[in-house]
Amino acid sequence: MSRRDRRVRKSAPSGRPGESRTAEAVTVAWTLCLLATLVAEAGALLSRAYLVRFCGPLSLQVLSGVLLFVALVVGLVTLALTPLTWRVRRVPPPRAIVVVAVAAGLMPLVAVVARLIRGL
Repeated sequence: MSRRDRRVRKSAPSGRPGESRTAEAVTVAWTLCLLATLVAEAGALLSRAYLVRFCGPLSLQVLSGVLLFVALVVGLVTLALTPLTWRVRRVPPPRAIVVVAVAAGLMPLVAVVARLIRGL
């Protein structure tokens, strides 16, 4: 092997500052929590809508409650990771995604409080 083959090629700079590994890890965790919250909320909403419309089986009622609980827990994690992500990144995340993350994190909390007030 020649010396030329052993050299590692450097990629061209992208023109934007690079993020640290910690910032990348926190960002990935935040977006995965956001996605999991949205999926659990959608599942809980769809199963609840089906139950209201067709009066489905008990297992579907349990599934709706479990999905709402999962959305609540992961939504709270999403809310906790939002300011942390904002703080550790050099370039802050887009404001629209932050707004969606905060809204998605608060929606299950509002749904649980509404259920407790209604007595369901």
